Amino acid sequence: MTAAAQLIQTPVAVPAGYLGTCCANVAQVPPDWAYGTTRSWDYNALYGDSATCVATHINPGVSAYNWQTFDAFISAHLKKRVIFCLGATPDYMVARAAIGGAYKGAKGNMCPDNLAQWATLVKKLVTRAKVLGKTGIIWQTWNEIDQSASYADDVNLLGPYTRVTAQAVREVDPTALVIGPPIAGANPIALPFAEAYLVSPDGVGGVAADWLDGVALHLYNQSSTQASANENALMYSTAYNNFRGVLSKVGAAHLPVYITETGVLGTDARKIEILRQRSVVFAALGAQLCLWYSYDGGTYAYTQYRDQFNDLAAILRPGSVISSCVAGYGRLRAVIDGVERVF
Repeated sequence: MTAAAQLIQTPVAVPAGYLGTCCANVAQVPPDWAYGTTRSWDYNALYGDSATCVATHINPGVSAYNWQTFDAFISAHLKKRVIFCLGATPDYMVARAAIGGAYKGAKGNMCPDNLAQWATLVKKLVTRAKVLGKTGIIWQTWNEIDQSASYADDVNLLGPYTRVTAQAVREVDPTALVIGPPIAGANPIALPFAEAYLVSPDGVGGVAADWLDGVALHLYNQSSTQASANENALMYSTAYNNFRGVLSKVGAAHLPVYITETGVLGTDARKIEILRQRSVVFAALGAQLCLWYSYDGGTYAYTQYRDQFNDLAAILRPGSVISSCVAGYGRLRAVIDGVERVF
């Protein structure tokens, strides 16, 4: 048995748009879901897997642009907080031979060689969103840099890339935010990727972290079996704090954390319990948002849990205060707006 532990020492207010979701094969999560934020990665509504909402599909050639999926995503979420995930480099921007194994495109897991071309694309994306009526987007520099299908290139190339990306975004929309790429788990294998990224030289005397408004983390199952009885809230707290330890180590402790994916595989009866527990723990620890992956994402899907999601969204409403969060084996107990709740 794991002893119970108080996770916080001071009260924490829940940010606006904290609880979020994302989708893949539908235009949007139904409007009767009370989510505040969504994210673009894997969004392929209406046009299939060959036209997902990523750079290599949006801009397949120097003067070629396919805006259908981007327009559908932005237009469907004008009233939501939006995270747009960059990366997935168009092949024409990389002169080097393909490394192989890219999730999207032949060279989508490589950093652009031509950063001027990349900056042009970023400006076009931000401008297009503005024309559609959306500003203040959170632009994420890449996806899961510890996963070779997403990024298999030299991490030091991401320093100048991050600087150029941030400059391009802010030139067009000063209200936008730029956050770093996630790692897929705060474990001994993934954490060094986060550290190396944050300190990668930006080419002008600084590092990648200097250009960020926040950092990101993806957290999935923490036990050896999916959604097993061994899963507990202390695991989530430990993983989150291990990630924050890296930020402190590299002088980036001031950057807020965004949980841009968390999910549970399969149909285990504890799926919704685990998702709700993670969401409360991350809020108590100061995360800016928590996005459940993915509404209709194959075995990660949770379409049947609308009522439980909405109940949690009402509890973790903007400005609600978490004054206690006690985690241990099994249940999580939290005091939110003066009411003790068990998750």
